[in-house]
Amino acid sequence: MQKTVRRYKAPEQLRGSTAVCEGNYAYFGHSYHAKEEVYSWDIGNGTLEKIGRLHGAVRGLGPKETNHFVSVEDDAARVHRILNPDEYGTSW
Repeated sequence: MQKTVRRYKAPEQLRGSTAVCEGNYAYFGHSYHAKEEVYSWDIGNGTLEKIGRLHGAVRGLGPKETNHFVSVEDDAARVHRILNPDEYGTSW
């Protein structure tokens, strides 16, 4: 059994983030620099894109989950799924 690890230099905006990786894209939220911002990072070509905001306490979910993030604010818990047509090959 072998394991392969690839290392990429992360953009400054992502430092301290929680992250979920799906395919060639990684989704980051709740960084040191932007607590509510959510980013999509195309790891293969280094493209970083701000795609939204999440409010409250945020945690990334594992790759076997249906959704990407869960957030808790006041009396509500929310789950968030990112529908990226570049990743899934579908237009939403």
